[in-house]
Amino acid sequence: VSTQSTGLAQVEVMGSGETGPALTDIALKKPCQQSTTAHGGDANRAVNGNENNLYGSGNTTHTDSSKDNKNAWWFVDLQGRHVINEINILNRRECANRIDGANVFVDNEHVFTIKFDQTKWWYHIPLSRKIGGRVGVTLTTGQPLSLCEVVVLSEGKA
Repeated sequence: VSTQSTGLAQVEVMGSGETGPALTDIALKKPCQQSTTAHGGDANRAVNGNENNLYGSGNTTHTDSSKDNKNAWWFVDLQGRHVINEINILNRRECANRIDGANVFVDNEHVFTIKFDQTKWWYHIPLSRKIGGRVGVTLTTGQPLSLCEVVVLSEGKA
């Protein structure tokens, strides 16, 4: 009998289609915009499919807090109306607490407020078949908004 234990930092489970509809990331490689850009943190980095959440990997968005007037924002245009089942946001590893208080929207409807949790990198936001064409994140704390990956899971067009 072994007395060793195994620890998991994080386990991601996404739709498989076995008990419900197959889910697809409809944000992947779609056009993004953000309020400002600093340190090369282009808005499109959040939908490139790369889950490396270290800023130095060149995979993280970054707004300019000196120009945002405490109103940083980012959004992805889903290029059509979709049934959205879940939004998953990968937070930046360094300066992770900056995401605290970020608000998540589908179109103009608020669906979630992120409460920083030092034990997780991913924030999972289940939705009940929300219809929308754009997913956005706002941050009004005066901190820069940095997102590593935003995954929008959908069962298809609305």
